[in-house]
Amino acid sequence: MATVRRVPGPAAQPLKAALAGLNGLEGKVGWFKSAVYPDGTPTALVAAVQEYGWPEHNIPPRLGMRATAAEKQGEWGQWAEGVSKQVLAGSMTGYTAMDSLGGKAAGDLRKHIANVTSPPLKPDTVKARLRGRDQGNVVSITIAKPLVHTGYLLNSLTHVTEKA
Repeated sequence: MATVRRVPGPAAQPLKAALAGLNGLEGKVGWFKSAVYPDGTPTALVAAVQEYGWPEHNIPPRLGMRATAAEKQGEWGQWAEGVSKQVLAGSMTGYTAMDSLGGKAAGDLRKHIANVTSPPLKPDTVKARLRGRDQGNVVSITIAKPLVHTGYLLNSLTHVTEKA
């Protein structure tokens, strides 16, 4: 019977070091505890309502995080492959690679949110927004646009990279 003898090649040590650099790292994208509206409402709660809808209050689902993640899965995989090669080449740390991927995902989600136009807001919602604004003759172009009126939801979406 033949004996198999494994001899580590020159890439073994850099590979082990790169994997060790990722050990326990976790990237997260979304809304965290520190993100709250001025009235104290957690932004993550608003995001969940917008993602899943709230039929009892006539709020349809419109955020689209899950759809965006599914749509971008291949692109994010290619991004991860690219930064992984940089980690293996020693030109990037595991932390930087993970943080880069989180930043890419957060940016793609922000772009998606900024482009949401449907389902459109109900006329009563737009009227309520107009009543709540004291802008004289100036009306914001976001007054009738879903998800971006105050900017809190869009601007508080972020990412973190941390030890699990």
